[in-house]
Amino acid sequence: MGTYQAGEFLGTHNEAPARRAFLHIAYDGGVVMLSPELAGFTDSRFGDFTTGNVLRTGLHVLVAEAEERTPWIAEFWSGVDACRATCPSWRRQVPWP
Repeated sequence: MGTYQAGEFLGTHNEAPARRAFLHIAYDGGVVMLSPELAGFTDSRFGDFTTGNVLRTGLHVLVAEAEERTPWIAEFWSGVDACRATCPSWRRQVPWP
């Protein structure tokens, strides 16, 4: 996990961090935001976890339209924000290499 990403999830930034595109491109061109582990998976509620495919759509479009194209992303960030606001252990400092 990168320094920015660690700070995002730990809430160690002084200001509310901007939403960044932590994107991953799979072998077949599928673009998955936030978590490469979701590449190739689908869900009955959310459907395909990919935001799109760079072989058919420009990466700049996929990033700009990520939350519109991929419903689970908005729910993910809502959960992060809710935990940051209410979880007592959220601000616990965890050493990162």
